[in-house]
Amino acid sequence: MEVIQLHRFTFSQTNTEKIAERPLLIHKTKFDIRQWFLVTNFRPLTIWMYRESYLRFSSRVFSLNNFHESLHLTNHAVQCKYTNVPQRDRALPHDNMWDCHTFQTWLKEMGIKEKWDENILPGMRQAIVCTMLASQELMDKRQHTFEIYGADFIISEDFKPWLLEINCNPALSSTTRVTTRMCPQCMEDLVKVVIDRRTNSKADTGLFDLVYRQSVTPIALYPGGDLSIRGRCIFKDQYKLQKVALGNESKRSTSQFWHRSNKFVTSGSKRSLTSRLTQSPRLTHSPERTLPPIYTRPIIVDLIENLNKSSTNPKTWKAA
Repeated sequence: MEVIQLHRFTFSQTNTEKIAERPLLIHKTKFDIRQWFLVTNFRPLTIWMYRESYLRFSSRVFSLNNFHESLHLTNHAVQCKYTNVPQRDRALPHDNMWDCHTFQTWLKEMGIKEKWDENILPGMRQAIVCTMLASQELMDKRQHTFEIYGADFIISEDFKPWLLEINCNPALSSTTRVTTRMCPQCMEDLVKVVIDRRTNSKADTGLFDLVYRQSVTPIALYPGGDLSIRGRCIFKDQYKLQKVALGNESKRSTSQFWHRSNKFVTSGSKRSLTSRLTQSPRLTHSPERTLPPIYTRPIIVDLIENLNKSSTNPKTWKAA
């Protein structure tokens, strides 16, 4: 109900997420996972995932009876404002951060080591790839550019990773003993992917693994064949009338005929079809000249319709 009532207020930017009621807890403390990944091209989409990640713990013991940010927001920017409570288990780090290797050791101690390779890691990879594919059309297509992102995941009790958010320009500063080791190594490996691999496809990429490369459909080569279609007119009684009206509807008119000998006849003057096409196709007439008699035979309005009507008597049609 509290979330529903928030719509009455006006915010410049609002992001509402459903809380995980049953997150995976380590020593009764909530945590999330920060996973780096690198995009070196958006068309085709190319994603590199860093082999290492780290966990960020809350400074308070988890409880659904208290919704204070110190219990539920585990990112370092929030937790650095609070001190660890004495009720926390002493096995947790003082700087509230584990690397993924320490987390895998804890899973092994719990007898569930396979959950990292079978559930958590593949789930994070799938969420990252699907999210980037969904936002691919919104990204600027710029060649020779890259972007590193930080994806945050919460793990549920059934070891399923849930994507919280993806941060562009993630913090790569050395704030804890874990980031002091990982951040410089990540920056060095990033240079290997972006620079070294441009000139050597077999260059070492450090801890970055290529997890997705979008396939591009090849464009079929055009064979260059002639696709034009040529046909011949069908005339009735070896003639066809094409009446061209010039000027007003009053008295100025002319007619144009196509003769089977390919001679163009207009206003008594005869010129060959070749010379007529090489010059301007403008038709001129002289009011003083006597026009030939109007063709009085039936004019074909719809060729297909007339063909259907004459199908019983095909001898009335001849090809020119």
